[in-house]
Order: sequence, then structure tokens, then C-alpha cells
Amino acid sequence: MLEGCFKRYGCQTKEIVISLNCIRGEGRINSKEKALHISRVALDKKAEDIIIMNMKKSSILCDYFVIAGAESSRRVKTISQAIVEGLSKVGVCINHMEGEKEALWVLLDYSDVVVHVFYTKTREFYNLERLWQDAPKEHFMSSFTWQKLLSKKKYPA
Repeated sequence: MLEGCFKRYGCQTKEIVISLNCIRGEGRINSKEKALHISRVALDKKAEDIIIMNMKKSSILCDYFVIAGAESSRRVKTISQAIVEGLSKVGVCINHMEGEKEALWVLLDYSDVVVHVFYTKTREFYNLERLWQDAPKEHFMSSFTWQKLLSKKKYPA
């Protein structure tokens, strides 16, 4: 089983304790750092409207949701694969992955962080942000995107 995790997800660690943590989705980084790392990887692959939701008070399932969108199923798949690869490089392997074949909604389960990568229309339909509206949210974007948003707003003189 350990070798399967190493081959499938690219984990390089050999020590048994770290290997078991890798399989469970636990690494040397805490859940907030993991959510931020996932968001950076997704942003690098052109994910849109990335939101980190703090689920600690809303759900016992996980500490954070990371929700990201993409304009095509190909990009959904690319973002999802990049996240799995990016986290395996820091010693964090995925527990479970669903939806990769259809790539309309890919779910990546890292125990304390659950990632949802949506095709845009699928995201609008399920609207997880509204479903979990009580959870605190942080929009994750590059400084370039933030500057573009600010430049579009018109402020009265």
C-alpha cells in the first residue's frame, strides 16, 4: 500500500512514520499552510475565484475548504493534478480523489483540507459558498489580480 502511494502520487519519503502521515494527508505543514499552498498552486495553473473557507466551526469533516474554478474541464484536470503534485513535493499525499475522469467537479481530500476544483457552470449550480455561508471566507488572488480589480472600481472624487 505504501509503495502504491509513492508511485501514484510521487511521495519520495522512505521513513515509515512520514509515509503513514503522507497516506493520511498529513505532512509537516498545518492545515492553514496547506490551504494556502494549495491556493498558490491553483493560482499558478490559472484557477479562477479561489476561496479558502474556514470550516473549523461549521463542520467536523475538515478545517478548510479550498474552492477554485476553471473555464474548461481540461483546466480543471490540470489544476487538480498540479495540486496533487505540488503537495506531494512537500510530503503531503492525498487521501482520496473523485471526479477526475469527468473533470466538472474534482474533489481532493487531504483530511484537514478538502479541495473543490469546479468547472465554472458546475460551480454556479452547486454554489458551495452559499451552502456553507456561515463559514469565514478568504479570497485568494495574486497582487496583479487585486490591482486589476481595484483599477476597475470607480471611486467618487
